Amino acid sequence: MTRSPLLVLAALAATLVAAAPAARPVFPPSRDVAVRYEAHVEAKGAPPSFLVRYRAASEEARLDGDAGSYVLVDLRAPSARLVVPALHLIFDLPARLGLAQALSLGGESEFRRGGSETIAGLSCTVWQITSREANGSACITAQGVVLAAEGRDRAGRTGAIRAVAVSFAPEPEALFTPPAGMREVRLAAARRR
Repeated sequence: MTRSPLLVLAALAATLVAAAPAARPVFPPSRDVAVRYEAHVEAKGAPPSFLVRYRAASEEARLDGDAGSYVLVDLRAPSARLVVPALHLIFDLPARLGLAQALSLGGESEFRRGGSETIAGLSCTVWQITSREANGSACITAQGVVLAAEGRDRAGRTGAIRAVAVSFAPEPEALFTPPAGMREVRLAAARRR
């Protein structure tokens, strides 16, 4: 499932907004972008790579794994939905899973600017991040694109992601809208039954 490789990205990204503007990296990206990441996480069954697309105008993200399903994230809400076209289902994902926070930013964090790197042909600044949710580092471009992140969340899970390809091009609105005729399932409500 798409959730596993995003644990570290979720925990680190969820920390970026809280710091004072001058003391934190830019995020979310200031323009449309698609980033292919390689993931290295402890979670069993985690896909080795995934694609994240950002649509700057609507502050939305789409995360595509290898299984044909995808996650849509509203960075403003934040909220997340797992879309499974093969089953004609959309699952509203509970906040406690951390998926909505995967690409939206919040929480209280401390940042320390480090050096710079070049990853996937782009320059980025390394930020050491300390928060209640996770500790680690992220390399982020001046446009807000996360090119690498690694760390440990408060449950002790570790992981890392690294961009292998980045494409700046307009992202079509249709990619961020689930197909018509899908049945929606609220996981929190389904669990109570």
